[in-house]
Order: sequence, then C-alpha cells, then structure tokens
Amino acid sequence: MDTKVVSRAFAGSLPVDNAQALASKNLKNIPSRYIRPEVEFVLINHGIADELIEKIKIDTQEFFKFPLEEKMAYAQLPNEIEGYGQTLVRSVDQKLDWSDMLFLFPLAVPLRNMRFWPTNPPSFRETFDKYSTELHKVTIYLINRIAKNLGTDPEMLSSIFEDGAQAIRTNYYPPCAEVPVKPIPGALIVNIGDIIEEKERLSMAAFHSPKVGTEIGPLADL
Repeated sequence: MDTKVVSRAFAGSLPVDNAQALASKNLKNIPSRYIRPEVEFVLINHGIADELIEKIKIDTQEFFKFPLEEKMAYAQLPNEIEGYGQTLVRSVDQKLDWSDMLFLFPLAVPLRNMRFWPTNPPSFRETFDKYSTELHKVTIYLINRIAKNLGTDPEMLSSIFEDGAQAIRTNYYPPCAEVPVKPIPGALIVNIGDIIEEKERLSMAAFHSPKVGTEIGPLADL
C-alpha cells in the first residue's frame, strides 16, 4: 500500500480516505480538511470487519420487516426520540416520512436502556453492541488524528470522548408504491428515480459527544 499520500478517490462528490494511510508514520501532511467544520468524507480500511457491517445491515433490515405490532414493543415514549418510530411526531394528523426509524443510545454502556433494544432477530443485540463498540474505536482514532493535526495532545482530546455518549439512528425506507401523475398543462413533472419505488434502502448515522459534565472551551495549548 502506498502510504506517502492519503488515498483519495471520489464517491459522488465525497473524498475517500484511507485510514491505514492516515495512521502511517510516513504520512507527514494530514489533510487540512479534517479540522474544518464542514468536513465530510468516506473512510476506507477503517478496521471494522466487512462481515460485521453486513451482519448489522441484515439484522436491522430483518427487524424492520417484522409486523408493526412486534416493532411497536420498542416504540418511542411520548416526547422521546429513543426507540422505534418516527422523528418529532407532534400530531395524529401529521404527515409522516415514508420510512421507519430505530434510534438507540449504545454508549455509555451503563446508560443503555435495553427496553428499546430488539430481541428479535436473536442476534440483534450482540451485533449492535459489537458494531457500536467498533465504531467508537474509529471515532477515537479520528479524534486523535484531528488533535495531531491541530498540534495538541491527542490523549487529552480523545479522553473527553472516551466515556462520552453515542447515538445511532437507523432509517429504513421500504419500497414505495408508484403514484400515477395526472398531466397538468404547463406543469413540469420531476422524476427522481425508480429507487424510491422498487428498492428498499437502509442508512445508519452515528453521533458522538463528550461525556456528561465536560466543560467545552478553547484548548489550553493552542
């Protein structure tokens, strides 16, 4: 593997970065984009096994395909976001998104509310635990790289997140029924693709924050 430069290909408009190259002692110049607030990129060679990623997808999709009454056993409580359901439902008359959501707080472990963790499929809890743990490792690794790029102590910065909170939101978009369109003179018909009609989609977004009680402010050594 060439570790002299960060591997950059493009997936759509997002740069693809190689975690192994970032970790290399031969890499002298870490891209400045890692300290910009608008940074967004694709990370490869991150250390999370492909088998685990595939397993979390399979288990999650299987859960979403269960009957509604079974999924409702893990439903959100009023005015709460954790659990199965939709985001910010304020009224029975509200138009909902064509999607299901499962929002969990895997970390910190002592604060887990297992009431919202599905027990079916049987492997879900174990898989989700492993995935969240591995994802947290990647997060700490990236924070260390950001600290080094800033010229500050990596251990000091990453320690703030070691016992911090992690939230994972999983969104499931089932196939959407085709909607017939009646032509209107002078109107434009915008077709955004068959994917919303024929194929299911699954996305998982993870959010990491410092541990409770952390005082946020400028780093002393900057």
